[in-house]
Amino acid sequence: MEADGVPVKSTTGLHDAIYDSLDQPINILYSRDGKTGEVILTPRSKPPEGQGAIGIIMGNPTRQVSLIAAIPLSVSATFELRTAAACFSRQDDQGTDISR
Repeated sequence: MEADGVPVKSTTGLHDAIYDSLDQPINILYSRDGKTGEVILTPRSKPPEGQGAIGIIMGNPTRQVSLIAAIPLSVSATFELRTAAACFSRQDDQGTDISR
């Protein structure tokens, strides 16, 4: 994933890139289902209530659950995060493959 040609390695990095470009076009390069896509967005400095700068609110929602219920939920969440991480580049800053 890239934002204006700069590699983005986390949702925090994407959030920062978007909010550093308020009211200015930003080019986002992304990967979904093994295919690369590209979109140009103009993040809004004053979005409507309930929307973020690009029309969505990024976050990590939480809910209170019992310890017993937390175990299978944590396994599922770990799998989802691992799957999402696979979308990010498998190279370090020097271009070396780090997927091993």
